Amino acid sequence: MVSPKVYGLDNKQQYIAKNYPDVFTLLLRVVNKSWLNDKFRARLFSYEIRAVAQSKEEVNIPIAGGCFMFFRTEVVQRVGGFDPDYFLYFEDFQLSLDVAKGTKIIFVPSVVIQHGGGQVWKKGKWHSFQFIRSGVQFFNKNGWRFF
Repeated sequence: MVSPKVYGLDNKQQYIAKNYPDVFTLLLRVVNKSWLNDKFRARLFSYEIRAVAQSKEEVNIPIAGGCFMFFRTEVVQRVGGFDPDYFLYFEDFQLSLDVAKGTKIIFVPSVVIQHGGGQVWKKGKWHSFQFIRSGVQFFNKNGWRFF
């Protein structure tokens, strides 16, 4: 699976390659208060694998964000595609974990896209609820990590 270098509509780099999440880090991202982000900057950067996003080389990653996933049809067929139990959030994380059981997920910095989404905390209560609901489902299925 290929994961690209990503820029937002504001031309700022986004970080869609991820490490396995923990509850505390996801809460920091949802709350999104600058003083908290400053205090836990190293933790947030580690989750977003920011060092990888600066690489000029192809690098193996554990989880690819769903705004762009490029892979062979047989890989998708082997894992059964997106898990229908998810709605809107974490389906990309689940697919990444499923795909990683049989092949590599690689950040390829020469592949560059622009992404207009993200930032669930700016989308309102309904999106926040869906994010939390899907997060609980993801952790129930794959194992809880609180910190």
